[in-house]
Amino acid sequence: MKNSPLSFSVNMRMSSNQRQFSFDNWIIASVLILSLFGLAMIYSASHSVEMTIRQGIYLIVGLLGLFIFAISNFRKMEIFYLQSFWIGLVLLILVLFIPSEGG
Repeated sequence: MKNSPLSFSVNMRMSSNQRQFSFDNWIIASVLILSLFGLAMIYSASHSVEMTIRQGIYLIVGLLGLFIFAISNFRKMEIFYLQSFWIGLVLLILVLFIPSEGG
């Protein structure tokens, strides 16, 4: 049996009619509540509506990305995941050599 980095005990073949999306409602609720609490803390600390709205937009984009990846078929994107690791690693190393704005 061939072992690849993403093959583990849940390596099941499911037909498209057997796939159903079930999310844990408690986890989703806790993430949303903590995110809204974080937005409230940003506003409380900065008193800036503009910064809070900008962070709220980032939050919405992040949650949309989370749900898109949650409902995607990760078996079809396995090659992309393995290659994106190296891209992410190169970007993390690149950050060490780029000077910050504040100096």
